[in-house]
Amino acid sequence: MLKRQQQGYTIVELVTVLIILGILAATAGSRFFDMELFGKSASSDVILSSIRNTQQLAFGRDSVVLRIASDASTYSLSSLVGGVEQVNRSFNHRDVTLEVGAIVTIGSNPCSALSTNTSVDIPFDSNAEISHAKGYQICLNTIASVCISPAGFAHAGACE
Repeated sequence: MLKRQQQGYTIVELVTVLIILGILAATAGSRFFDMELFGKSASSDVILSSIRNTQQLAFGRDSVVLRIASDASTYSLSSLVGGVEQVNRSFNHRDVTLEVGAIVTIGSNPCSALSTNTSVDIPFDSNAEISHAKGYQICLNTIASVCISPAGFAHAGACE
């Protein structure tokens, strides 16, 4: 009698591979799909974009201000030219905590929460520089996330 040669995998081998893949997906997948981290990164990018847009508006113009404000439910970043709003971005309070502060000493964290119905105005001159000698720090969820240097340049991270 001829013996038939078997080809393929047994059901036990297939189930074992599926279990291992499931465990890997459960542990590694959570790192790739962390929505809180994604939301913070997206918020930081929007803030950087707003600041850089305001700086671009300031070149050759007087009375350009970046206004960071808080109302009952949202934080907003507005670019104002001559008191007229040009660009506005907003974040819901439940999505992110936004804090801002003028730097007194490099390496310190000057961020403090914006109270409801308050704002911080950061004026730019016609050279697109800000008037504060050491810049401003913006914190997202209490972490120093965006720095505005005295030259008006905004970058991700803490002011150092």
